[in-house]
Amino acid sequence: MNNIKEYLYQTIKTLVGPKHPHFNYDALNQCANRLRDTLESFGLTVEDQEFYVYGDQRPYRNIFAYWGEVKPDMTIIGSHYDTVPHSPGANDNLSAVAVSIELARLISIQHDKPNIGFVFFTLEEGHPGYYEKRHRLLFEHEIIDAHGTLVSASLVETTADLQNFLKQNPSGTYSERLQRFSESQTLGAKELQYLSILGEVHKEFSAVSPTGKPNYTVGSHHFVEAMHAVIGRALVMDCLGWVDDERKVYEAIPLQGLENFLSSYQATKDQNSGNYLAFMGSVNTHHWLNELHGHCSTAGTDFPHIALKLPLPYESIKEVAPDTLRSDHAPFWRKGIPAIFISDTANFRSNLYHTPADTIEHINFSFLTKLVHALYLFLK
Repeated sequence: MNNIKEYLYQTIKTLVGPKHPHFNYDALNQCANRLRDTLESFGLTVEDQEFYVYGDQRPYRNIFAYWGEVKPDMTIIGSHYDTVPHSPGANDNLSAVAVSIELARLISIQHDKPNIGFVFFTLEEGHPGYYEKRHRLLFEHEIIDAHGTLVSASLVETTADLQNFLKQNPSGTYSERLQRFSESQTLGAKELQYLSILGEVHKEFSAVSPTGKPNYTVGSHHFVEAMHAVIGRALVMDCLGWVDDERKVYEAIPLQGLENFLSSYQATKDQNSGNYLAFMGSVNTHHWLNELHGHCSTAGTDFPHIALKLPLPYESIKEVAPDTLRSDHAPFWRKGIPAIFISDTANFRSNLYHTPADTIEHINFSFLTKLVHALYLFLK
């Protein structure tokens, strides 16, 4: 168990950098190759699970690794390795990738290996066909430049207003919400054209999406559809490194109506301090989530956390708590597979989320080391 902190640091340092499928396709593949090489060096069997997506001719791949052979009732440890445009992705999501890699390294040293598989998802952050078409149309109509930057201050202001409106008005389809936003504003011709393109592309790609939401968790959906028959349960991690006693949260998590289903250990209940991780589980995950909560509340493997046991199946969660479905655990929940999601709460924790400032200097490696130790003992 020595040198965990250094291994974590070196993994992130080696892989850090933008890996968006539209802007950084080669870097995305280079990261996948490095993950494959590292896992093979631990003695795992590694598969490239290649797939294609609507509107894009290039292949994409999840990296799936396991010891021996794929056996039923496998526990899956998952994290995504792609990034949003222009972000180095140190926390989102190399913090989780590094924890997964370190768990694989530690378990590889054991004589008896548990029935565990590691999967590194691509395309969590976006659908490349969706992004390419939207980018192309906006560029053709001189709404963005070649780098994807909006060309006027009024378009930037419209985007900010739209994001706030969508956040404050979650009900209805995307097209309906765009229409309501348009009617509530005084907009010029270029801004109206911008909204029209957003709605057109969203509608096209929603029609071919299994979830009706075209632009994220693409890789994990493909993995779950291909492998669900052998998956017993899953532990999915996304953004783990923005945790410390001094950090103030950027925004409170929207937990209204869910307070009675929340347990905590050494976490600040008023959410002013970002000293904790959040665990979440759907209705068929409660027993396993209780075990993890108890394990991480016991001296020697403890750290501050909250545990949210959602009392609902996927279809109901989608209606009442859609913010809890924004990462790669969602396809597991949709398929009825028990899955725990672990996160530092990402955009609620810090305004560095999805920006060029998501760099290695902001990662709490001491906390990640404690997390690795706790999860290793939990899984073994």
